[in-house]
Amino acid sequence: SLYTSKGPTMTTNHASTPRRDFLRAAAAVNLLILKPELVRGTQRNSTVRLGLLGCGGRGSGVATGFIKDAGAHLSAIADLFEDRVVEGRKRFNAALAAKGLPAIDSSQVFQGPNACDRILESKQIDAIYIATPPYFHPEHLEKAVAAGKHIYLEKPVAVDVPGARRVMRAGEKASGKLS
Repeated sequence: SLYTSKGPTMTTNHASTPRRDFLRAAAAVNLLILKPELVRGTQRNSTVRLGLLGCGGRGSGVATGFIKDAGAHLSAIADLFEDRVVEGRKRFNAALAAKGLPAIDSSQVFQGPNACDRILESKQIDAIYIATPPYFHPEHLEKAVAAGKHIYLEKPVAVDVPGARRVMRAGEKASGKLS
């Protein structure tokens, strides 16, 4: 890693790539991991209907990126806190409108301690992006696998060894069935 007047860079095989460009490319690869055809079965009508669990700063930023850069339709949101859901919905509806996609239906906005269960019960989503605090990740991942949703889980997957083992077991259950 080098530092230039343009900021940190990463050097590979004598070619210099700015760190920001590298991170953008890496993010694009991550966004492409979940191909719509995998979820929907065909290219036609292949917009991934995404649910967001955790409308804080990180979740909102990445979910907006899914809308703007990956062509996903954010169809449902959930958070423990009402203010995050209200602010998130405004932000997401603006991003959806800019892409010509419908706004998030009010029946697909979940808030409170059971928001996770309610969003995972939704028939309006194909995949869930879990952006909750890391100590909730094992539980939320297990529930998403049980609900048959494709999953994008923030890192770290767990905060301790027992949690990591739960994540591994959930991954084994999903293997070959879910992305």
